[in-house]
Amino acid sequence: MRTFLFFLMIPPLAWWLARLGRLSAGQGRWRLAGRWMVVAALFSFQILCALRWVPMADAFAQLGTGFFGRLIGGSLPLFLAGSLALSAAAILHPEFESARWAVSLILLVLWGGSAGLAQWRLRSVWGFGPPDLSAAAGVEASFEEVSVAVLSPSGVRVEKRLLEVQGFDVSPETLRKVFVYLRSRNFKSIFSRRAITVLRRGWLDQWDSQRALEAASLQAPGVFAADYVTALSLIRAGPLTPERFLYLDELHEMARASSAGFEDINGSQLTFEAFSAAFSRFNDESRARYWLGRVDNLWPVNEKKIEVTPLERLRQGSIIGRLLVDGQPAADVRVGLFLELFSEVTKKASVILSSSMFLDQKGNFFFNDLGKGSYHLELMGPPDVLQGDIAGSPGLITISESSPTVRLAEIRISGR
Repeated sequence: MRTFLFFLMIPPLAWWLARLGRLSAGQGRWRLAGRWMVVAALFSFQILCALRWVPMADAFAQLGTGFFGRLIGGSLPLFLAGSLALSAAAILHPEFESARWAVSLILLVLWGGSAGLAQWRLRSVWGFGPPDLSAAAGVEASFEEVSVAVLSPSGVRVEKRLLEVQGFDVSPETLRKVFVYLRSRNFKSIFSRRAITVLRRGWLDQWDSQRALEAASLQAPGVFAADYVTALSLIRAGPLTPERFLYLDELHEMARASSAGFEDINGSQLTFEAFSAAFSRFNDESRARYWLGRVDNLWPVNEKKIEVTPLERLRQGSIIGRLLVDGQPAADVRVGLFLELFSEVTKKASVILSSSMFLDQKGNFFFNDLGKGSYHLELMGPPDVLQGDIAGSPGLITISESSPTVRLAEIRISGR
């Protein structure tokens, strides 16, 4: 669109220059040549300033001021065309004889000053300069392809995945560098929004529930808000340890102290219900009811009151299993545990990462401190390791108060 407008402004600008040329034709040859040289110099300076504004408009859009960035980018060709026409008229049109240098100086100051000030602000506060997040964080793309075997109740499904988010490599080393970069800039960067998306989705794709929880809980005032729904889902599905409860308590206080992330009523309802469900998971009825009260305040005329999720006391559930690949343990296979939930509000089923671990030296894996619910396993590893037949899939694994510990039959991968 911007390029189209640049080309669109050429015919009327050319017509205006031709008209000015005819109006100034009565002046002396050398005087006229000098004025055209001044026009050319003014044109060059304004065009260079406009070119400086192009990446800055994109930077403003990345900062979340999308309308402002699009406004600058879309109107830049029109501003430039008008400015060029005015500067040419100031030098060449006879009626501007007394004000030509004042008009020219004002245009120079407006273009040069605004571009310089905007660039200084973007560089000093927002780290403007590097062309993309990879360059800013000092990372190189090395996309890893893995195979994921989903041992669901409906059967075993193996699929290949590329560990990337929006075309960005999400290896653990890359994600650590992105976080270090964000922290070094106090989370203020023109790439902050993309970087936080990469961190949040990247750690989920890596099945690292603790780092995914930490990334979802990050917030930077005026830049990005915490992803409460994802964080609370991870807490609800994950190990119900005292450390996780303290994390839930911190999220509770953070959400009470700030309205960031609660601008949308429907999104706020999902967050409040997620808080209530998480506290119910930890058998904390008072705070579960507190967040349901926040839901009622969103819809004062709502006749249907949402009830508190049944309180749970079981937090010592465990799953123990063993996996062998051609009769041997495989150190590079990660076992992921996922909680299956069905929402009565959305009427949709969801699968949430609970935890994951690599096999030990004997091929054993275990998950402790689980709450009751239905779980299934998934395996992640190199494609050549998970390409064989998988036997012994446990399907749906149910943890309950009557059966808190589940010992799985041996899972075997063979025929690679």
